[in-house]
Amino acid sequence: QIYRKFVFATTMEKTTMSFSVQLDKVFPPHLLYTFAEGKAIIILGAMIARRPDCDAEASIYGAILSQNGKVMVGDAVSLDSLPKMASFNKNWIHRYIILDMSAASSNPSRIPTTAMIEISGKDKKYWAGQYGARFSSVYLRGMIKREYIFPLLSS
Repeated sequence: QIYRKFVFATTMEKTTMSFSVQLDKVFPPHLLYTFAEGKAIIILGAMIARRPDCDAEASIYGAILSQNGKVMVGDAVSLDSLPKMASFNKNWIHRYIILDMSAASSNPSRIPTTAMIEISGKDKKYWAGQYGARFSSVYLRGMIKREYIFPLLSS
């Protein structure tokens, strides 16, 4: 798991930040094959908040890339309007994307090499300053699917 704790505040213009991670630096080789076979998933997510007096929108896009940089599988989650929160410091919401290689290809020889996450947002009232969506605790996590855990444990 990779975890980045920071606060990224967006503005009245759509503001975006991207991270890329080489999967072989994070996961052991056998897990990369497990991803390619569709037996494991990658979860990308973040915590999102907004000021109580400003409406904001936010989105998270995640993708798994092949060795040549092409998207193998990708997905997005967006919030056109973040829920009103009583306090910016206390009311963070968690949003995530599950990327499953079994949806990408029936060819398990295509090994994923990179995971990319892009977070973006903006202030919907167009106030000058950083009044848009705020992101923190961006993470990447790999998990073996439940139906494949017990066969692994018994072998």
